[in-house]
Amino acid sequence: RQDADGFIMSDHNPIWADTYFNTNRADDARAAINEAWSAIDSTYSILKTNVKLITSSGQLTTDGYESSYPVSNVVDGNNSTFFHSRYSTTATHNPHYIQVQLRRDVYNCRFTYLRRSDDTYGIADRFQDVMVTGSMDGTEWEYITEFYDFGGDELRTYTSDDISMHKPYKYLRFSVMHTPEEKLRNGNPQFSCAEFQLYEDMRRSDSQLFTNEEVKAAADSLQTLIAATQEAIDANTVTAATVSALQGATKALLEANQRALSVGQVRADAATTRIYTIDGRQLSAPQRGVNVVSKSDGSTCKVLVK
Repeated sequence: RQDADGFIMSDHNPIWADTYFNTNRADDARAAINEAWSAIDSTYSILKTNVKLITSSGQLTTDGYESSYPVSNVVDGNNSTFFHSRYSTTATHNPHYIQVQLRRDVYNCRFTYLRRSDDTYGIADRFQDVMVTGSMDGTEWEYITEFYDFGGDELRTYTSDDISMHKPYKYLRFSVMHTPEEKLRNGNPQFSCAEFQLYEDMRRSDSQLFTNEEVKAAADSLQTLIAATQEAIDANTVTAATVSALQGATKALLEANQRALSVGQVRADAATTRIYTIDGRQLSAPQRGVNVVSKSDGSTCKVLVK
């Protein structure tokens, strides 16, 4: 919502325009890759842990901070201290960020955020739109995801949904793209943050991708096609058939997922399957809504009955 000179367009006086985008085969292929990874992600069950991925302030960097409010304040365990992006002198002309250097390979994580306690400046400069990017060398950055809803001004703490990464990165960057007051410093919104932490999320061993042979085969085939499609994008050799093949493999995985969670399969296995409600009450048969199925091999899954 800002132009190249940093001018913020008003929410109260919006400017309307018809905008058209011309896409090419490579754009279509990139979109198909994103859909394919989403399908693979849907086959995993995620176990949230309390394993902290930031154990030292030395893992943290930023594009600039005020001398009294260093980035190390976000991991000092003191809610009354905070980090503030630089505003008194010039900083790099990028969205201001908190950057984390990871010490080992991580594929899934989430972050917790505590805003500054002051109900004036803390609200004005809190996170409202954060873009997450990853890098292997700290120079070339790849888009991972973006978070928009931080619960409103009254919410001081926030825990994100799972961040799924399809390859390990050495660095994760959290760029603040928007704040409630949108006060620009060095061309981008200034922000503050009292506490910030990353926690590892683990892929459960009882996820479909690990336990169902049809799902596993479909996921393996899809990942092979994702790699081949990316190679075609890099070589500028993408065709309609390339995109169609990837979309077909994505559909095949989603259909395999659906069959693995079908009610018919649950009923066929009734002799060796226990069925529960979400709150843990055992059922004699599936009921409408979400059921939790515990199989004889110790694995569990959720089944939606319409």
